[in-house]
Amino acid sequence: MIANILLLLLGLILLVGGANLLTDGAASVAKRFRLSNLVIGLTVVAFGVSAPELVVSLTASLKESADIAVGNVLGSNIINILAVVGVAALIAPLSITNNTLRIGIPLVILSSLALFFMANDRLFDHSMENILSRTEGFVLLVFFVLFLFYVFGLSRGDDAPTPIRQFALGLSALMIVGGSIALFFGGQLFVDH
Repeated sequence: MIANILLLLLGLILLVGGANLLTDGAASVAKRFRLSNLVIGLTVVAFGVSAPELVVSLTASLKESADIAVGNVLGSNIINILAVVGVAALIAPLSITNNTLRIGIPLVILSSLALFFMANDRLFDHSMENILSRTEGFVLLVFFVLFLFYVFGLSRGDDAPTPIRQFALGLSALMIVGGSIALFFGGQLFVDH
């Protein structure tokens, strides 16, 4: 029992540490390629922050624990929207841009609705079970690619003064590889224990 708890904690530490290494290394490389801070924030940093969730969900899916995979994503979104934004707004008021109101928030709602309709086969198709098929997974990925095009289009000529620390290219690559390895093993430990 205690060993499982310690391995679970080790998995969590590897997930968080790996995500930080991966994010910092990738952001440094992205800055080297002169990507705007907005694009880095909406893509590289967002990928890095979501990397532990992706690893845990993929590991759970491969181990046929679909409930963990889906619950991980849904729980994370609920916590990000309600708890993280709520705490941040308590500490200091958050300025919301028109693009966020017109496009960002509706996209979050649309993605949640798409998942709701795709995953509710019993309700809408009177099927025996709820399944998110490969085709539906592909459709979700297409929506994600469209979102990336939107982000890159939005970033033209926009570069906020947020500092992004740059590292030597070799160190950045080592951080990306090390972070990815830590994520892989952290995800295994976290799901297993």
